[in-house]
Amino acid sequence: MPTPGAMPYKDCLVFVSVRVEKVVSGSYSEPDLVAVFEVMKDNQLLPPAKYTAGSRVQMTLTPLRKADAQIRSMQRSDDLDDWVHQPYFVTQDSLP
Repeated sequence: MPTPGAMPYKDCLVFVSVRVEKVVSGSYSEPDLVAVFEVMKDNQLLPPAKYTAGSRVQMTLTPLRKADAQIRSMQRSDDLDDWVHQPYFVTQDSLP
């Protein structure tokens, strides 16, 4: 996670590999996907920054390439080296 105020940027996206338990609407056939969370805005950590391994999260997603240009241009923290899965931007998330 980025540290607010310690980075040369104020906003940040984090790429996370997640296991898909259930698709409520739409379709997705893979067991895993790359979710892209906005975790820092104006040097303030957002709720997804507190998610930990094993957290169950309900998400609404859109392909990152279709997200708003401002989102696509944000600083990214991505150490997954996943070149197989298309990243999906999380437009809404909540803990069940």
